[in-house]
Amino acid sequence: MDEIRKALEEIDGMRAEKGLSPEEREEMEMAAVALRNAEREWIERTTDGINDRLKEAADALKERSSAIREKTSRLNSPSRVMARIKDILDKIIELIRL
Repeated sequence: MDEIRKALEEIDGMRAEKGLSPEEREEMEMAAVALRNAEREWIERTTDGINDRLKEAADALKERSSAIREKTSRLNSPSRVMARIKDILDKIIELIRL
């Protein structure tokens, strides 16, 4: 990627020079276009790979979060039952004190 950018800088500098014939200027512009196309292709290939890896990571995280939610629900169930039992015992104690 750095090599492509350096080559583009060189060509842009050469294109800006005065005294180039129309054919030379066109040749430089065609080279710049080819380099920009190569740069875009490199970026697309790189981002495609990154996007695929991000999607895989997101899918894995989704599965893990689902498993965590399920385990949390199972762990919370006994504590809810214990809270209900405590409430019932509190009411029984209140009735006994009356």
